Amino acid sequence: MALVDLVILRLDPYQIQPEFCCVCDTRIESNEYGHGPRPICERCSTRVKCVSCGIPIFQLEPHQKIDAGIRACNSCLPDLVVHAPMLGRLFRIALIAVDTALSIRIQNLKEVKLVSRSEVIRHGRRARLDQGGSPLDIAATASQNGTILVRRGERRDSAFGILCHEIGHMWQYENWANVDALDPVIREGFCEWVALHGLLQHGYETQARKRLARRDRIYGAGLRYFVELAKVVPEWEILNGQVHFPHFLGRVKERYSPG
Repeated sequence: MALVDLVILRLDPYQIQPEFCCVCDTRIESNEYGHGPRPICERCSTRVKCVSCGIPIFQLEPHQKIDAGIRACNSCLPDLVVHAPMLGRLFRIALIAVDTALSIRIQNLKEVKLVSRSEVIRHGRRARLDQGGSPLDIAATASQNGTILVRRGERRDSAFGILCHEIGHMWQYENWANVDALDPVIREGFCEWVALHGLLQHGYETQARKRLARRDRIYGAGLRYFVELAKVVPEWEILNGQVHFPHFLGRVKERYSPG
């Protein structure tokens, strides 16, 4: 079939094959919820969904409660960080990864805890609002007293990147001056840069690509700033906090500004 015929077939509503909901097998009349790898009808889209795969969960189906209003299907559950021992093992691997990649070693770490999403939001609300984001987006937080809190129910590869990011914050608190006064693009961008190195070191390339693809004005712009900075500034200078180059930072911010 010619390419033009394929395009016409795609545009002609009378020739498009009907899609069926992957949950209830009902034909999808509207394309608002269909036309994806796992099409879902409008009725099923309003049900409680698995936090990982996004497929609606029915009450009688096997599933696990992760947190208030958060559920996971049994297929996804083994890949989610829901128990403290799993988080501890993942954190030890993350420490080795960032040490191998960037020679980052934390001295003042006291505790890594798996907590509810509400607790993470409560501890990180102020910082997140200062950056112009929603507190609901907070996945973890690190404090100057050596404590890292991670919300329950993250995917294993996502949790690994989050832990590497929080290790970056711990490094800042131990080795940089006036961390809280830094531009959020620099403060968060450095930690995203650390997370990128940790993810690549451990082989989580898909998660690393997701971080590189972010286009937001804090995390995405910050990571791009440090990726470009590392091309002209030695890593040891970046690790020691010599990271503020106003003209270069201004160019990156302009590129990632809204609109």
